[in-house]
Amino acid sequence: MVDARPCATYNVRQVFTLYERSIMASATIRLSEEEKRYIETYAKQKRRSMSDVIKLAIMDKIEDEYDLIAYDKAMEEHRKDPTTYSLSEVKERHGLA
Repeated sequence: MVDARPCATYNVRQVFTLYERSIMASATIRLSEEEKRYIETYAKQKRRSMSDVIKLAIMDKIEDEYDLIAYDKAMEEHRKDPTTYSLSEVKERHGLA
């Protein structure tokens, strides 16, 4: 179980990146010391910053959820019309054979 006692806090601020001419937002997350050590250890093993590790984990989670929504929609359509085609049929149908 993860300990929720005193935590490391990162300040929220906007970082102006002149090179990219864009504004990057920062977010604050509260981590217990145990969570911080856990993420730091993983980040060091992967030779990445904690920020990169956290950002990639969040983006992967969001992408997985969008993929699940697309899958559910495709399965719903398939249940309505379960007709399937072989690769050769698809190629022929679209003039790719």
